[in-house]
Amino acid sequence: MESKKVWSETAKLVEAAGREAPLARVLSEVVSAARAITSEGCRAALYLHDLGAACLNLGVNGGLPQGYVDAVQGFKVAEEQPACGRVAYLGAEDIVPEIRLDARWQPYSGLADAHAIQACWSFPLLSEIGVLGTLAVYHEVPTAPTSAQAETLRYLATIAAAAVERSRRESVYQDELKQLPVTADFSPSGRRSGTGSESIMAYMRTNSAGRST
Repeated sequence: MESKKVWSETAKLVEAAGREAPLARVLSEVVSAARAITSEGCRAALYLHDLGAACLNLGVNGGLPQGYVDAVQGFKVAEEQPACGRVAYLGAEDIVPEIRLDARWQPYSGLADAHAIQACWSFPLLSEIGVLGTLAVYHEVPTAPTSAQAETLRYLATIAAAAVERSRRESVYQDELKQLPVTADFSPSGRRSGTGSESIMAYMRTNSAGRST
């Protein structure tokens, strides 16, 4: 579980991203930022954990083809599952730099091949009540994140977790779920005029030297 210091920093991040922004907007900006800090051509998604049904449902689609989205909707949360299913169960990130070499991915290797997915990095949305979802980045070629990329993706997952937890705390979560899933707009710079992604990226640049992970 994260320290109180990290939770305090998280609260500041959510405020920087636009504290009054709807959940769909904050999560969409997180996915856009995740794509911006990784390699060209990567795709990303944010899944929300249905704690009662123990499954993951798409919250934000960042470039995934519809066929893949349909196949993983309601993905079971369990230790033996690959990627986000395992991450949501264990509450720990899962970096798979080459899917064809990962035993847990074997039942889904055909699905991955059909949609040109050869690497997957998954990060949990951690909170005091459990794992609220996952942030995943997909690549068309085998690759692993740099330490800086992994750190930033953990940070983005923390932003998303705080936004979901805030929505739950303010008793608007079920209403906000009705606005999901959404598709995240994306540009290579990770910036869109008048949106929260500029606030997220600017805050990260300003505070990266002193933040904890």
